[in-house]
Amino acid sequence: GTLNVNIQHYTQPIIFELLLAGKTVKKEMVAGDKKLQFTWLEPGEYSYRITVDANNNQRWDTGDFEQKIQPEEIHLYSTTTKVRANWEVDVELEPIEKK
Repeated sequence: GTLNVNIQHYTQPIIFELLLAGKTVKKEMVAGDKKLQFTWLEPGEYSYRITVDANNNQRWDTGDFEQKIQPEEIHLYSTTTKVRANWEVDVELEPIEKK
């Protein structure tokens, strides 16, 4: 199947991970708003993990207690998207608001 993911609401650089059964099957570094397309996916229920890459070094940083730098945000989307053979699915992801 094919999965089209709209991440235009993310304005900072991000690390996008497509997950199947909790394991990363695709990983992309994305700068600015964009639409991603994943083709030839195995049928299944996919979820998403987005790491906001505040310093644009293409990896998650744990922060620094002494310099009072917080860890980079990780957005884990628990809602899954079902992908079937020969189907095309569109998904739009919005940043999770802090409470």
